[in-house]
Amino acid sequence: MFFENEDEQKAPSPAEQEYRNFLDDLREVTQAPAGKRVFWKLLEYTDVHGSSFDTNPQVMSFNEGRRDVGLWIEKQLEQIEPDLIYQIAKEKINVRSDR
Repeated sequence: MFFENEDEQKAPSPAEQEYRNFLDDLREVTQAPAGKRVFWKLLEYTDVHGSSFDTNPQVMSFNEGRRDVGLWIEKQLEQIEPDLIYQIAKEKINVRSDR
C-alpha cells in the first residue's frame, strides 16, 4: 500500500506489536546455533511430520495436539525466514555426519 503521507498509516495494535516483538525475539534466538538445536529438538519431539494415528482415540488426540504445537512452531519459524527449517535440518544432518 502507498500512502500520501505517513500520518495516514495506521499504528499497529498492541497485539500486532507484541507479535512483531515475538518474531524479532525468535529471529534473534534462531541466529544462535544453540537456538537452532533447541527448535530442532522441539520439532522432533512434536513429531510434526509423523502420523498422529493410534487405535486409541485418546492417544490419537494427544498425539495430534503435540503435532499441532509443532505445526505452530514451524509456521512461526517460516514467518521470520521461509527456508529456516531447512537450514536447521541441514545443520543437524551435518552435525550427525561429523560424529
